[in-house]
Parts: sequence; C-alpha cells; structure tokens
Amino acid sequence: MNTTNHKQHMTRLRRNGLALILSLLASQFAAASAPETNYKMIALVDQAQGKLIVAGEYRKAIDKLAASESRSTSFSAYNNLCVAYMKEKKLEQAEMACNKAVALRSSVNKILNPYLDTHTRNKARDKAIALSNRGVLHVIKGDKQLALQDFEESMQSYDRLSDVRENLALLTVEAVASTATVLKTR
Repeated sequence: MNTTNHKQHMTRLRRNGLALILSLLASQFAAASAPETNYKMIALVDQAQGKLIVAGEYRKAIDKLAASESRSTSFSAYNNLCVAYMKEKKLEQAEMACNKAVALRSSVNKILNPYLDTHTRNKARDKAIALSNRGVLHVIKGDKQLALQDFEESMQSYDRLSDVRENLALLTVEAVASTATVLKTR
C-alpha cells in the first residue's frame, strides 16, 4: 500500500469512527476466532445449529446443516456453515458457504434510516456478517486485498457490528506493520 493510499485508508477509517468496541450485539451472535488468527467470525446462535458451533461441535453442526432441507434458501444455514467449515479448516467448503451467504443478501444496500424498517436493517446486518466472515476467509487464504474489500463493504452495509470493526482494524494494523517493516529494510 503506497503512502497516499495508506493516508486515504486511514482517513476513511477515522471518518467511519473505527474505535475498537469490545461488546457483542445481544445474544443472537457469537464470535468465534478464525483458525490460527485473531480475526473473528460471527455465527448466528439462535438459528441453524448456531449453538453447536458456539459449543465447538463444528462437525456435528456441519452434518446437521448438510442434511437440512431448508438449507438451499437459508442465509443463517450458509453463514453458520461458513463459520463451521472455517473452524474445521475446510477452506474450499467454507468459501462456497460464505459466497452463498453473501449472495443471499447481495441485493441489500446500505440502509438510510436504520429505525424505519426492521426487516431491511436485519438483512443489512446479515449482509455485513456474511461479508465479514468471507473477509476472514480471504485473510486465512492470504488475500488481504479481497479481505479489505469485504470488511469495508461490510461496514458500508451495517456499521454497528463490533467484530467487523475489530477485523478491519486488525487488518489495517497488520498492513501498517508490514509497510513499516518493508520501509525499515530499505
């Protein structure tokens, strides 16, 4: 990332109010650290075998979700499969599930007034969760540029998820650190 891009990115982060927030939203979400990283993925606890995922029973959750008839149209099923497959280090299956979760919410745009339409707000939140989870997958696969795109789009869709903010901040810190290392070695 060149200096101009870095400054623009940091300005964008400040403008978005990217302070690290340590609390999770309600009890309907749970963060799970991605394998071998500090990035957080978000499972929907009260839906689609989310309680099994939070309990660390990823294989059991995957088996139950794979056998489910409603999976073909269920955002929560694909989102939770994305998390479970990531925790099981099955990146190809995780990518398919993450992409499907994003696709199921791709028609949702940024909400203009979050207090008017609960249904739209929930779909925007879902889209942000799916994009953030897919961003974590990109980090694991080593594609930090795609991760950045997903984290930023996630924040544009719904900017109230602390885990998404933390993921974006972590990626930014890593980018700054690697840039500093490169500059130091020159």
